[in-house]
Amino acid sequence: MCKRQFGFLVVAFLLTCTQAWAAGKVASSPAAAKESESIAHTYSATITGNFEAAVPQEGCTAPCDTEAYTPGDNVSRLFQFSGFTDTLEIKFRKVLTNFSLTIMRQELSTADFAARLPGGVFPPGSTCYQYTDSPSNTPCVVYDGFGTLPKKGTDYLAPVTWTVTYISTDLSGNPALGHAKGTSFTYGEDILQSYSTFPLCTQCDPTMQGNSDGLSSVATIKQPLTETDSFCWVSPASNGQTFQVGKEIEVEFQLFASGCSGTPIRDKEARLSLANITDPQHPVVVPVRRDEGGNRFHFDHEDGTNERELSTEGLQAGTYIITVFSNKFSPQTRTFVLQ
Repeated sequence: MCKRQFGFLVVAFLLTCTQAWAAGKVASSPAAAKESESIAHTYSATITGNFEAAVPQEGCTAPCDTEAYTPGDNVSRLFQFSGFTDTLEIKFRKVLTNFSLTIMRQELSTADFAARLPGGVFPPGSTCYQYTDSPSNTPCVVYDGFGTLPKKGTDYLAPVTWTVTYISTDLSGNPALGHAKGTSFTYGEDILQSYSTFPLCTQCDPTMQGNSDGLSSVATIKQPLTETDSFCWVSPASNGQTFQVGKEIEVEFQLFASGCSGTPIRDKEARLSLANITDPQHPVVVPVRRDEGGNRFHFDHEDGTNERELSTEGLQAGTYIITVFSNKFSPQTRTFVLQ
């Protein structure tokens, strides 16, 4: 999403938080306490990598935000951190009880971040996307649930939708959204479902969105590319093309070893994301429907194009941006207008 001009924010969030949770959230027995998803995410400065051995601290030692949730469907809250531009939105399929959720924004060194990436899940060489407001010595940002987390099935129903928006000059690599399961501090799964970049929009931010089965920790991850192929747009042919609401848009591209000529290359892994940027200060991620072949692109052997149909049925008139990303090329974008 675009960098916000938070003129309406006249009170800054506190840089420290306490483990204050709603009444009734304290386990009433040792067995109940054992079942609770309690994760302490403050670490001793001497710990490097062995996060499970971290000693809990009193209160948050990094910027935190606490948001209250109340029963209802599709409940979403935006977490913001004093002094920083990145935001985290957390949405539950359904909230069952009243509870508070605290998220701590931590900055880690690349070595400490690498310790959170287990082998076999993310390729060697994977690291974080460095935000523009992160110091060079601790460039990696993670978002950790702090204190006693609300319990799935009792306090909320999954899935949990995470939307991370940040500012970075690095739009390269193959993006991923790492999620740590349960009480683990390692990112054991990539939950990324949507990734949008806005290089044609002034002061705009990359946005990642994905779903998890529970609450723990997330971080934006930059995976190395497996190829260095040249990406060439076929359709839409240029930025700003106009289409009618309800019509299908053919999204097509070609890959070549070099330049935009030669033998076309098939890409089985390419994915497509869509965002409404009619209000450039508040882009909105739009779910992409499956086409007749599913979520991935299909290869037309005759034309040598990777293609899929993008449905605009049910979308509002306005300006949109398509982002195509893969492990073969850095994210690519095209804008179009619906009327």
